[in-house]
Amino acid sequence: MESGLKATLEQESKKVYSPEKNAKFSNLLNTLRLKVMRESLEDSGKLEGKIVLFNAKLRGKYNVMQYAMMHAFMGSGIDPNRELEILYDDFPGDDSVEKFINDLIEEYK
Repeated sequence: MESGLKATLEQESKKVYSPEKNAKFSNLLNTLRLKVMRESLEDSGKLEGKIVLFNAKLRGKYNVMQYAMMHAFMGSGIDPNRELEILYDDFPGDDSVEKFINDLIEEYK
């Protein structure tokens, strides 16, 4: 029993995500989608294509449901009953959702 509690505490200590941060990036992406859609349906289609391809790339490389930023990226919340399954905040390096969203915002200024 004690080892199970220790494993749970270790898992909790790895969590560095912030629900506020995730909500911020989810809102930024949704705002960008609306802005681009209002300006150009063609550009909106291109933006959605980039999002779909990035999503597919992440799904091919990672167990994406363990990453809090994936939930923000897809616009889904994190079920409190499954919160212990979240092990990481964001993906590393060029796979970072935060970086991807910031790059899109810069591209579609």
